[in-house]
Amino acid sequence: MTDANPFTPGAGRNPPYLAGRGSEQSAMGALLSDLDNGLAGNILIYGLRGVGKTVLLNEFATMCEADGFLPVVQYQYSEEHNDPEKFFEFFKQSLDDAIRKYSKKEQILAKAHAVAAQMKPKKVGAYGMEYEPSYDADTNPILMNRIMAYISKKWGSITSDHSGVIFLFDEFHTMGKNGDNATLANFIGAMNELQRTGQRCSVILSGLPTLPINVKKARSYSERMFRAMEISNIRPGKAAEAITIPLKNTKWDFAPDLVDAVIKDTERYPYFIQYFSKQVIDLTDKNHITLADYAKIRSSIIEGLGETFFVQRIAPLSSSQKKVLYAMASMPAGDLRFSDIIAASEIRKSSLANYMSRLVDAGLVFKSQRGFYNFTLPLLRQYLLDAAPC
Repeated sequence: MTDANPFTPGAGRNPPYLAGRGSEQSAMGALLSDLDNGLAGNILIYGLRGVGKTVLLNEFATMCEADGFLPVVQYQYSEEHNDPEKFFEFFKQSLDDAIRKYSKKEQILAKAHAVAAQMKPKKVGAYGMEYEPSYDADTNPILMNRIMAYISKKWGSITSDHSGVIFLFDEFHTMGKNGDNATLANFIGAMNELQRTGQRCSVILSGLPTLPINVKKARSYSERMFRAMEISNIRPGKAAEAITIPLKNTKWDFAPDLVDAVIKDTERYPYFIQYFSKQVIDLTDKNHITLADYAKIRSSIIEGLGETFFVQRIAPLSSSQKKVLYAMASMPAGDLRFSDIIAASEIRKSSLANYMSRLVDAGLVFKSQRGFYNFTLPLLRQYLLDAAPC
């Protein structure tokens, strides 16, 4: 038995038990099996913030390493990487970091290369591998060719300990944003060409719901190249496991009707399940916790969630931007037409366009399709309705 609270709310933090993602794990297992046999596949995972995309990406990376593939994981893509030079440098850094982390032979080569940087011999070798170090900057003007050339240059290091490589990139919806899709198109093109020529490499991209739209716009054939999987709240039959399984081998247990109440209040949203469950333990001084105990602290949990999760995201906004959010919350749930937001907010079209752009940048709303917007967080609409000024 452990006395440590098992629940771990946090951005991208792995939960104690990954509930309700069996189909996604099976899809990744199938991709790895196919890649073992020389057939490359790719996956897009997309959904609202806090539904567990980054956690799933972590799980996929673990599966890659267990199956003998080098996982190249990068969580920090942003709009600045639409610049081809910044993208290429970030891509190289991510690949090099993964090789250094996972390749024992590359660690020996890195030491040899450090010496070579000063001596500049024609060749450097270790463990029977040789390569010719490049001391000049890569000046190929075409990003797609530069990506392919760099992967080919590193292929010996990749396959010294692994069967191939899988790129797992998060926040990739920022690539191709606002129609600036040349860099995204070059990246997809490079991966497609490498796969076409038989290289054992695959791509897993994660981001907000605009990700599949951006990828399709960048390369029309991407629909045939990627399997798109929407990640949403945990399925009803599996949500309870996210609470009950972590409680095993701890001193706490939740009454069944308490588990049901937490699931209902959180709408099966993964981050909030972790947050509510942690607070239930922290705010009660009992090992067996009942629905009656929860009823006494429920309002405090919800208030605390608003203060720690929503307020800090909304407080920096201008009064006009907040007005837009309150207007959107007053409308029916779902994708909201821009013209309807104009009517609900009573803000001019030109001004509203500017406000919406700023709300997108703040991570509170996203453009779900052309002319439509929605909230990035499942419970944000309800919070705004409760907090809206009279």
